[in-house]
Amino acid sequence: MNILGLVFALLLLLSFGAIVSFERQSSRERLNAYCLGHKAANRDILNQAISRHYASIKRKSSSEKTQDPFKERASAEKKAPEIPKINPSCARLNLFPLLMKGVNEERQLYNACLQVLDTFYGKALFGGNANEGKLFLTLFLEAARKTPGLVLEKISFNTPELQRLYYTMLKGTKKHDIANNLGLPPLSDFFKIDPSPEKICSRHAHPDLFAALFSPSRAKAFFLEIHKENPESIERICIKLQVPSLYLDLFAEANTPCVQTNTAFLGEDTETGIFLKRTLKPTPSNL
Repeated sequence: MNILGLVFALLLLLSFGAIVSFERQSSRERLNAYCLGHKAANRDILNQAISRHYASIKRKSSSEKTQDPFKERASAEKKAPEIPKINPSCARLNLFPLLMKGVNEERQLYNACLQVLDTFYGKALFGGNANEGKLFLTLFLEAARKTPGLVLEKISFNTPELQRLYYTMLKGTKKHDIANNLGLPPLSDFFKIDPSPEKICSRHAHPDLFAALFSPSRAKAFFLEIHKENPESIERICIKLQVPSLYLDLFAEANTPCVQTNTAFLGEDTETGIFLKRTLKPTPSNL
């Protein structure tokens, strides 16, 4: 009996050791896959930056050649504007004036923030209750004022529930479709805190922003109007498309020069499913 007990004890120890060894091996494999996925996603981003850089060189060299102006105009009209993968920094709602001056002085900006929250997260996170969105924005602004450096990613709330809700909004989902109410866009793609006084760049804005602040059904048409060769004023576009013009003062006209210098890139490793977002200058120094 003692020998049988000893055998069982040895088998138990061996089984425990095998389980621990298997767990360590699995952890190493997951960590290795995670690192390789990040490298692949970063490589994808750098490849995009390289392609964009050399494409800009080709455009410059081709523009130096003399061409028929009528052919150039026809080709420009036929070419559809490219929708940005990410709403760039120059086209985001700047919360800095709202934090500094308060809601009463920045009522239009406050209402625009409410509209974005309701459009992007109202049904999924607030249950379609507009009051829940207002309460969240009030608590969000209070927490932002207490955050050192006014950094969106470092804003913290008093309750774990609100913190989890905020992280869900901040991160968003890998894929989203505002028109069909699928997924959540990252909050950091549409909000920013920046002391600069520039208005929202309508020329670089993503159609999702037009969907939130003007009309979901007319967002694509609005985007195309903005990107015409000689675009009309935003007010006239609103009249033409019969959409509300509540937030005109927040936008710069389409022909206003943009101070944007950085470009947002999305990188993905299809094997591991790792998804990265980086903002950088597509110049040789970054390649």
